[in-house]
Amino acid sequence: MNQNNNSVSSTKSDYANLPATLIDSVGNLLEPEELDLSHMTLADAKTYVMLYVTSSKQLEKDINELKANEKLWLDRINLAKSKGLEELAGEAEIKWQTINFKLSSLESEYADLKLKADLLMTRLKDKKNEFHESINTDSVLMQLEGIIGQSVTDMKTEQDLDKLDVDAKLDELKKKINKSNK
Repeated sequence: MNQNNNSVSSTKSDYANLPATLIDSVGNLLEPEELDLSHMTLADAKTYVMLYVTSSKQLEKDINELKANEKLWLDRINLAKSKGLEELAGEAEIKWQTINFKLSSLESEYADLKLKADLLMTRLKDKKNEFHESINTDSVLMQLEGIIGQSVTDMKTEQDLDKLDVDAKLDELKKKINKSNK
């Protein structure tokens, strides 16, 4: 029983220590289309990766619950044996073996899902970086100027001139008010 848990633990920690390029290589060997984010928008990729992470977390929770249940049945086996109730101990052992088999299966599934989730997280970070690097502010500014029909410099100059014009009109009104008050 503990031997199986140790092998899964070491497998999980092995994945965590793999360099990103090696994880990428392993990911390509698994199911490339399942792990390919290149055809997705950034928002879709985030959602897709979060599904993997959420599934991984849920599986981890299920495993912890099964471990508690497994311990309960192991205690029941020992109790029945200590009371000399071999038939009851046998039935409890069958239940314990069923739980242990399901636990082993889930731990294997978890290791695979965790590897995929980690790989997808790495790829999502790369996709975010590509997205931020792909935004060319000069290009966006030129497109905006094209839509408006003016350069930003011209718009600022026009704004400054309008402000001066408003200031001049305000000064003129103040002079008129001062003349009429005298």
